[in-house]
Amino acid sequence: MKSKVIFIGSFRKAAKDGSVGGQMFACTSLVNSSLKDEIDFILIDSTADSVPAPSLYRRLLKAINRIGILLHRLSGRDISSVLIFSSAGFSLIEKGVMSIICKLFGKKVLFAPRSGLIKDNYENSFFFKWFLPFIIRRSNLVICQGIVWKEFYQGISKADDSKFLVIPNWIDSKTYSDNNPEYITREIVRVLYMGWLESYKGIFDFIESVKLLKERGLIFRVKICGMGSAKENMLKLIKQYQLDDTVEYVGWVTGNDKLKQFKETDLFVLPSHREGMPNVLMEAMSSGIPVVATKVGGVPELVQHGVSGLLVDISQPLQLADAMEKLIRSKELRVLFSTRARQFITDNNSVEGVTSIFKKELL
Repeated sequence: MKSKVIFIGSFRKAAKDGSVGGQMFACTSLVNSSLKDEIDFILIDSTADSVPAPSLYRRLLKAINRIGILLHRLSGRDISSVLIFSSAGFSLIEKGVMSIICKLFGKKVLFAPRSGLIKDNYENSFFFKWFLPFIIRRSNLVICQGIVWKEFYQGISKADDSKFLVIPNWIDSKTYSDNNPEYITREIVRVLYMGWLESYKGIFDFIESVKLLKERGLIFRVKICGMGSAKENMLKLIKQYQLDDTVEYVGWVTGNDKLKQFKETDLFVLPSHREGMPNVLMEAMSSGIPVVATKVGGVPELVQHGVSGLLVDISQPLQLADAMEKLIRSKELRVLFSTRARQFITDNNSVEGVTSIFKKELL
């Protein structure tokens, strides 16, 4: 007989506005993995309707409804444990309340906070300075995306090592394995930014770095894939800097369109100010694309500086431009980083590698 596990997370193919996030893949990949042979997952979907998020009133109504569903599931079934994936902000409050409810019902709670913005919540709010450690201490196990996150959560909660389990983020690396590394030897390098168009994602730093490179006389092409509240200001800045002949805004891409962008890319840039352990960076590395990324969150645990990519400080467009120029000018370095990055993700971040760990903790 299968064990029954309540799983609270993101299970849609896309949000109502068409957006797709890393948490969707993380959750759905677990549900569709070999775990389903021994676990009956009882799903409670908490996918956000849009980015930016809808009104607080609308989110509150949905949260109350989900809590009602949770209470019904807890009271009516023989539940062995509860797995809760949480983002930042309001999501963290809702999921924290859910974890407390599950503990009141005597269930084992595995709490998986998965957003770089959680650190901002903690640093900028007296409420989260109390609430986040409170939730951590009352969970049976906190799933951390990397060592840096384990150190952060343990540091603020003062909980024992036994409270934390580091499981690096995961992707289906086979999806990206047919990308041909020969693409990255093109004379005119194609640079890709893919992600949310928000200031904390470093999109304006990226545009500044592109401007610097163009002023240095480099010839290259840029594609920007994504959407978000910074879109209009980004497009204005591109026009202001006269980058229209260099930068193409594609919009949001998914599925085969997303894979196509990776296949046509020679250099991937992730300039974020906040990250957990970003899926899109792993996707790029698994596609054999050399990367430039910021030293934030779990990124340094994915990218070894000078070995499989280049790392720069956050909010430093000049550093970003220098790193990009180094790879734009060197085919040999791009090929070297391509091979090493792809192998690293295959060895350390495949979905097959995490199922046995979750199986042990959930059953």
